[in-house]
Amino acid sequence: MKLYLPLSRVHWLTRRGYWFALAGVGLIILSEQLRGVGFVTGLMLVLSGGLARGFRSWLHERGLWMLALVALVAWVPLYVTLEWDAVRQQRRAPNGPLLFIWDTVLGASVLWYTVRFLATVVRVNRALSALPGSAALVVTGPSGNTPHG
Repeated sequence: MKLYLPLSRVHWLTRRGYWFALAGVGLIILSEQLRGVGFVTGLMLVLSGGLARGFRSWLHERGLWMLALVALVAWVPLYVTLEWDAVRQQRRAPNGPLLFIWDTVLGASVLWYTVRFLATVVRVNRALSALPGSAALVVTGPSGNTPHG
């Protein structure tokens, strides 16, 4: 498994990341009915979607890699803290372990995808920031056309 996402996937995510945030809000609301199961995944989706939309000018804005690096450093401890709290809550809750495992696996998947997204933004934006002048990268889709947001 590669660490960096394809540039077209990062571009797609920055243009449509709000759908992840909306799905996360729905999952957080649903987690009330499931006694907390789904909250961690929902919160990771909300934060990931907001993060993706926040980096939509990642190919044009110089120095954005520093913000992505700070987010990357903060992302993993945040997930670990949330998951630790979910484990503590789960020990007292009557939910079965299957739902809890489902929430943990989905939350970890969102975490890994977001880490890959941020790592790609750091790598590409840092390289663009090092170029002289106002360089910008054009990302093309699979058909060779520039994807539109």
